Amino acid sequence: MRSFLIRRQVTALQVSYQQRFHTAAKSSSSSRTTTLPFLSFIKPKNETFLLHRNTSTDSTTAFENYTLNVEKALMKEDEGRLFSDITQDGIKTLQGIGPIAEQTLHTLGLRTIEDLATYKYYHMAKSIQVLATTAEGTFRPVGSVMNVDGAVDKPFQTKTLKEILESPVSALRGLSEDKGAMMKDNLGLATVNDLADFKFCKWAESIAFLGKYEGKN
Repeated sequence: MRSFLIRRQVTALQVSYQQRFHTAAKSSSSSRTTTLPFLSFIKPKNETFLLHRNTSTDSTTAFENYTLNVEKALMKEDEGRLFSDITQDGIKTLQGIGPIAEQTLHTLGLRTIEDLATYKYYHMAKSIQVLATTAEGTFRPVGSVMNVDGAVDKPFQTKTLKEILESPVSALRGLSEDKGAMMKDNLGLATVNDLADFKFCKWAESIAFLGKYEGKN
């Protein structure tokens, strides 16, 4: 009889606990899944009372079925964020930028993803690289006025685009030899072609561009 009364009291306690919890949960404005703790202190002989946890997996975004990801470009904690938000982040959000590279990029005035995406010397180099593939030898029509004088220093203005690509990054107008040496030593950017292929600028540019076309939750 005593054992029967104890079990009834435990059952009543469990029901009362559940009722109070669910009443509080309904009044909560939180959208997160709520769990019930185990009543580990209630263990009558031959019986175990466990309150079931809420294991529902309701979607929290409108993109749960998407498979898009760029995990090799971003730090782990930033992989699921909007591109448009990432664009405003510091450059360390990109995966692989160490302390020396970070300091070098800061010295060049590149502190955010957006700075990398819009870095004018990268865009100069990339444009030269793209158009260099369209040139056949040294052919140039008589009377041509085509030039890139505003993009390169005077000694390089008469060269072909392919020759400019093979030149030091300091060939780009506005990049001093000291900065060119720093970019070579700390970032591995020895030539204009290297800068055109600089992966951090490529990633940043793509993130910033695609951020204009993403849907919002």
